[in-house]
Amino acid sequence: MSEGSQIIDYFEEEKERIERKRLKQLAKQPLDPELIKSGLAHLGRTFNNARHAFLTLKISSKELQSIVVSVING
Repeated sequence: MSEGSQIIDYFEEEKERIERKRLKQLAKQPLDPELIKSGLAHLGRTFNNARHAFLTLKISSKELQSIVVSVING
């Protein structure tokens, strides 16, 4: 293996390590409640008709890195 290819391999590994670290940090951040609210659709009723509930959540085009969700009050 040449010195040039070793250097390229090193930088590729370093780039991957940095990206993994960035994704790990992002995974610790909860989803923005406004993002969730903006994706809610199709108001319906719960299974026992006791309450109203949103039946659909569409946030697939938001380039999410994490699905950690904090409790949303209200």
